Amino acid sequence: TLDIIENALRNARVEMDTTLVRTAMSPGIREQGDAFPMIADPKGRMIVGQFGSFISPFLNSYDGTIEEGDVFLLSDPYSVEGAISHSNDWLVLLPVFRNGRLIAYTAMFGHQSDIGGKVAGSMPIDANSIFQEGIRIPPVKIFNKGVYNADLIKIIMHQVRTPDWCKADLNALIASCRVAARRVEEMCGRFGEDVYISATEELLARNYRAMSKLIASSVSEE
Repeated sequence: TLDIIENALRNARVEMDTTLVRTAMSPGIREQGDAFPMIADPKGRMIVGQFGSFISPFLNSYDGTIEEGDVFLLSDPYSVEGAISHSNDWLVLLPVFRNGRLIAYTAMFGHQSDIGGKVAGSMPIDANSIFQEGIRIPPVKIFNKGVYNADLIKIIMHQVRTPDWCKADLNALIASCRVAARRVEEMCGRFGEDVYISATEELLARNYRAMSKLIASSVSEE
């Protein structure tokens, strides 16, 4: 069962990338692959993914509610303790619920080609303030209990030079998170929520044991 869940999670992570590349518009994501997926446990700890875990820092600073149907967007590096590099990285977070129980998080962030600011591309090399880089988005709900906040998206897209690209990329980020969320729900439907969560805890524990051995062996060799 553990092997099945582990490989299903790996496949879901690949499916996130595929969904994103097929639906995004900007070359930074489509051609450079400047995007990073993640599936995490209910505490925000990364199970599969890339670029480390940014959900725990988000949870540390976010003081609002997290409910079924919510989808979060943020681009402010300070709101996740620097887990994303700069404001060009738009991060989507999706809490996954089943039977009213939080069972996972899925997340994806991608580099936007332009978010406003003093120069095209929003990466001014002479900037001395983050406000010169373009729009900086704090953690906000773009879906609140399943209801889409169209007015908020209009405000965000009004600040950028390439709104068509940014909106398509945002929709792609959301779609990739939803794909992963469906796969997690399917696993819970097959094995049950308790088994799924226990499996993710064992995967984390196994990684911890393996890394401890690697670190101990490297220290002993020195």
